[in-house]
Amino acid sequence: MKHGNTPALKKPKVSEMTYQAPAHEFDAARGENAASAPVAILARTLRAVGGVFKRIGSAYCKAAIASSRMQMVQKLNEKSDAELAQLDIKRDEIVQYAFRDMRHI
Repeated sequence: MKHGNTPALKKPKVSEMTYQAPAHEFDAARGENAASAPVAILARTLRAVGGVFKRIGSAYCKAAIASSRMQMVQKLNEKSDAELAQLDIKRDEIVQYAFRDMRHI
């Protein structure tokens, strides 16, 4: 059908047609439907936020452990050589003793 100078639209041949799935079919492939989409988005967001807080908590725990170990080093450094000998620790081994369960030391 022509209107003025507008060329007529050509109908595609059957071999040129492609199937395009609606967006809801892709969601269904992931086990989601239109009703559960907001819940799924919230769940993914909470997992991401939870991961951030988990890393922050882990860093805080490591800092607290390091602080307690440094307090141990300080207390052992305050002891005399005789007191350290009773504990079977040499003065130059205090740091290794405080961090003895760590692999990289």
